[in-house]
Amino acid sequence: MTRNQYKSNTNSVVKVMKELIPDPSQKIKLDEYVSNHIRNFLDATDLKNFPVQTPSVSKEDFLDRIQRYEDLTKDLKNISILLAYWGDSDQLSLLEKIFTRIAEADKGTAGITLWLKLGWYPVLLLMYAAGIAALSKHKYEALKIILEAQVHSGFEYDSILIPVIVPVVDNVTNINGNFELLPEYEKHYYPRSEHLFKSLQPSLEDLLFLGKSYEPLFDRFELFLALVYADVKNGDWGPPGRFAWKCKPRAGKGNPFMELVDEAKKYRDGWVPLKAGFFQRSYKRFQEIVDSYKKLLKNY
Repeated sequence: MTRNQYKSNTNSVVKVMKELIPDPSQKIKLDEYVSNHIRNFLDATDLKNFPVQTPSVSKEDFLDRIQRYEDLTKDLKNISILLAYWGDSDQLSLLEKIFTRIAEADKGTAGITLWLKLGWYPVLLLMYAAGIAALSKHKYEALKIILEAQVHSGFEYDSILIPVIVPVVDNVTNINGNFELLPEYEKHYYPRSEHLFKSLQPSLEDLLFLGKSYEPLFDRFELFLALVYADVKNGDWGPPGRFAWKCKPRAGKGNPFMELVDEAKKYRDGWVPLKAGFFQRSYKRFQEIVDSYKKLLKNY
């Protein structure tokens, strides 16, 4: 499937998904439809189209590759948003299929480091889009799939099953500085986060009409991304995002980190994310992660 075909199919993809998701009799057709889009995406982003062994890397090369990945991800992004928001428990298995198949696709083992790491960017993009959609509907079982779907890792992770969040964050975090090359983000603390905030809003607004809730939902997703990563890695670090500067007293805005902490404290082990399986279903475990992360936030 060519780049132009991906662009021209966006509206029809949304229409078809809205027809298939509510109809239980279309279960097989929905599975085939989503699977075909995964196959088309994997073919379009194959190493032959995105070679990792190039003689040099320029700013223009990086910007072009980011744009191509984003163009080719459009259909799967809309599919993921709709599944995360409207999908029932059975249909969420298709969401899991999207993340596992793309995460496990060959991204190369030798070549330009930037290109090897950037091959994970489409998975991160889909994580954000689907994750924000899931949070807007309070569907933490969907968010758990998005962040913790088990994937067969490469040799760098001893070829064991690990949560998808691990290789995605590990790889894309290593090239965060390159996102400063994107126009308008040269002087931002978190250029990748700012770019995703701006680039994802039109699709999510189009499909879900989030309005002013978009920004707090974006912050909430990034907080889960950071805290869940710290949890599954059994460490005290997780990728900071736009929420980090809002935690500074001088920011003059609400503190999304403390809002999440206060919400969990109110419900403790009855907190919905814990009941969905996050943080070992334990408020004590969540508090341990939060206490460690709070120290890091002071340095961001």
